[in-house]
Amino acid sequence: MRKSHGNPARSRAASSFSGRHMTDQASPTQSTLPTAPGRLALWRRREFVSAALRAAAVLVSVLWFALSPAAAVVLFVFEAWVYMTLRAAVEGAFERAPGEDSLSMRLLWLPLGIAGAGLVYGVLLGAYASFVCVVLYDAGDLIGFFTSLMAEPGLLMSATVLVLVELVDAGRYAVVVRGGYRPPPKSLQLTFMRVIVLIFPAALLNGVDAPPTVASWTMLIAMLLSILYFEGLPTIARASLASGKGLP
Repeated sequence: MRKSHGNPARSRAASSFSGRHMTDQASPTQSTLPTAPGRLALWRRREFVSAALRAAAVLVSVLWFALSPAAAVVLFVFEAWVYMTLRAAVEGAFERAPGEDSLSMRLLWLPLGIAGAGLVYGVLLGAYASFVCVVLYDAGDLIGFFTSLMAEPGLLMSATVLVLVELVDAGRYAVVVRGGYRPPPKSLQLTFMRVIVLIFPAALLNGVDAPPTVASWTMLIAMLLSILYFEGLPTIARASLASGKGLP
């Protein structure tokens, strides 16, 4: 009795079709899951766009509301404080493993994180802002100095605009973190560094006794560049600080 082995060509065609069918079924899933380098590149683009939008908001606020140079420095430090506070609170509330806490519990932790981070960063950045303003503007009486700042109506309105911009950015960041993204370590240190570096142009302008117009524009440009560099290009900034032992 003769055994039937089937048609070899038909078997190969069926196997080839099955392989293509399985590949076609897997490709949509593979296309929706970017590789690690792809996720890193996407994160870099998002962070640069975020930094550029926030820098533009600072620039427009300073020019639109005609803020004084001292008010511009205070606004810059205020924006850094809000940014660092919201980022730290979002990371603390949403970076835990999925399923560990419900969404309602994470939202409950959010205001607690805002209060704690806001207090810590407020003390650090507030003391630094006072120091910079004293060095740059020779303000001997800090109480009178800040009283004059509060007399500028544009400062409060520009601060309100920046808070709205930061809330939108924090919401976007919360979605990214809740989706599984984990920010690189010491990311918030870069934000603190972009405030610290202002002491160098401030001391330089004070040493050369630059005219008020030159000093104000120099400080404004330095503020915008520091946002773009330390927060828009965090990978490069982290590498440069690590090579100089500025970021352990």
